[in-house]
Amino acid sequence: MKHFALAAVFALTCSSAFAQVFIGDKVPGHGDVTYYDLMKQVVPDLAVGEDGVTGHLIDGVEHIDGADSTGETPELVEISYVQAETVKSGGENLLWVLADLGNGGNLGTYTLLAVFDASATPKLLDAKEVDVLDFTGFVDGPFAISADGEAMMVGSEHFNSSQSYQQRILAHMYEGKLQKIATFSLFGTRGCEEWTTEELTVSSEDDYQDFWGIDATILRQRALAGQECEDPLESDWRHREFIAQYIWDSSEKHYVVARNDFEDLAKMDEILY
Repeated sequence: MKHFALAAVFALTCSSAFAQVFIGDKVPGHGDVTYYDLMKQVVPDLAVGEDGVTGHLIDGVEHIDGADSTGETPELVEISYVQAETVKSGGENLLWVLADLGNGGNLGTYTLLAVFDASATPKLLDAKEVDVLDFTGFVDGPFAISADGEAMMVGSEHFNSSQSYQQRILAHMYEGKLQKIATFSLFGTRGCEEWTTEELTVSSEDDYQDFWGIDATILRQRALAGQECEDPLESDWRHREFIAQYIWDSSEKHYVVARNDFEDLAKMDEILY
């Protein structure tokens, strides 16, 4: 039985629908604790001054994709707003906080994901860089991958006048650490010759394991542009699905790929770059 479906429609606009909250706002359900208080656990000298809320990131923070993907750390962190979501792990409601820290990262903006425990004064569990492209944010909400745990999607995107690029990172917490489950790449074109769109759907299914199997489908649609560069006719669109499946490896203690059609999709997209 499917438990949740997560869809991300590839478009020419930033897709994250999560509202930003000011760093000085109180964390709901945690008394007078503010997001500023939480972020000081990863930026110990964070302070309010003439230049805003600034400081220096702790050493040793790597990208969730691994050390080789770690971007440039800002010389001086600048934080104004954050995004926050509650994501369940081991039955506990952990607080995931996403913050742009200023110039740097992999393509202009360094984005940090920090996860805190469920205590009255939340304590930092883990922090990773998660930016890949220009704009980074949470995508949709958490969804179940076990009886007492959830995963969350973080998305980065970049676009120009006729092409869009999106990266999706699906992650969860395991034994107190952020762990990547899978990454997805989506591509789109919009021009006077043709249009291409790609839509990602992710779902989990209770298979009575510690962590459930995860299915991902990318629906690729292409059509010739209409006359005078207008939208293609509905009847002109051609559709093809690409599928990937991920299962939990109890010996390695992480998700592994059981099926992956996305490499074929990437080759098709590369022709259009």
